[in-house]
Amino acid sequence: MNVSKQLKVDLNEAFKFADKIIHDHKTKAWRLGKVLLTEEKRNYLFLCHAYLRWVDDFIDNKKRTIDEKKKFIEKQKILLANLSSGNKTDLNLFEEYFLYYLIQYAHSVGNSIVIDEVLNMIITFETDIRRIANDGILSEDELDKYANCQATALFRILKSFLSPLQENNCDEKNIVFPALHHICLLRDFSEDLALGYVNVSREDIDKFNLNVNDLLKDYRLTDWVEYKTLHIEKMLEEEITVFKELPFKYKFILYGLFPYIYAKIIRLKIYNFKFKDIVDKKLLKEIKIYFLSTIFSLNIFIRIFF
Repeated sequence: MNVSKQLKVDLNEAFKFADKIIHDHKTKAWRLGKVLLTEEKRNYLFLCHAYLRWVDDFIDNKKRTIDEKKKFIEKQKILLANLSSGNKTDLNLFEEYFLYYLIQYAHSVGNSIVIDEVLNMIITFETDIRRIANDGILSEDELDKYANCQATALFRILKSFLSPLQENNCDEKNIVFPALHHICLLRDFSEDLALGYVNVSREDIDKFNLNVNDLLKDYRLTDWVEYKTLHIEKMLEEEITVFKELPFKYKFILYGLFPYIYAKIIRLKIYNFKFKDIVDKKLLKEIKIYFLSTIFSLNIFIRIFF
């Protein structure tokens, strides 16, 4: 929401709005936050989520021009730099107070990681602007870097709130869990396509001879989805190996990613690699998805914890 320069947003008011945002859009994450984090850490983590969601929503807004999006993202980078360095700056929008209070907190507890990774997330939003300013397509290398950058940033932000600060300086063994972000690229395929983002690499478009002007009706798209799904499964196998070496608290908190990802994979397989928004749900298939997801989840739990 737009506010005047004279409006001062109280910290508790910012907490309240941020809590409502994550409760309305990420209910499971909201519940986990209530259980796993102290009230202080939870409030500031929710501020971080609310700010990043606001920036993401602005970039995805089709009513905004490319120039408006470029100016907006540049303004946020400048705001982040000024707030981080202590320079005086005007807060013209309600949501900018989310960032203001988050950085105040980060400085007070010595958590520079969250500031660095918020900047990295903003950089990925810049990539989104470049995508929609052109043809929406990235190379395979660009798409991998995009997914890995988001995965790394979100993992490091979460870790900075879950761990004592001294642990955050330890080697993280390149843990980024990119499989989650690649499955989300499939999950959001139709929605992203409507916004101008093509979640297929330029190389794969050529390899599968896809019609980028009418992807959802191209019969060859299912071949690519099957290929991509197998690739994600291989990534998951590698991540399970890394997961086994994590401290127990990380395994306990992040284990839920695996059932979520496998449920998406099983759904694609059962519906012949067609996206859920273009198929009719069938009761027996939905039961099968639930059953197989449960079996896979138990199997992964045993492999990770025993």
